Amino acid sequence: MAGGVDGGAEGVGPATSGAVLRIAVPRPADPAYHRFRNVETDAATNRTTAGGFVIDVFEAAVRKLPYALRFEYVPADVGLYNTLVQQVANGSYDAAVADMTIS
Repeated sequence: MAGGVDGGAEGVGPATSGAVLRIAVPRPADPAYHRFRNVETDAATNRTTAGGFVIDVFEAAVRKLPYALRFEYVPADVGLYNTLVQQVANGSYDAAVADMTIS
């Protein structure tokens, strides 16, 4: 599992701002989905990590950016993805990483 504040791309220019983006990752309801997306917070260190296919795709896209992007994964306890999208729209999160499409 990867990600976190040090999740910026290597070998690119500095981040354009000091802000750390809050990236929501919905907790999977079923362990069978962990290979697609999973987010966990270590109780001892309070460090959140995420993994799975959708996280790999997100991090590959971040590495392609011409600047460093500072972000942290935040577990999102949402039942419906519509709720997750609304939480991004209202500023609760800066973005979301999930197995969804928006049409």
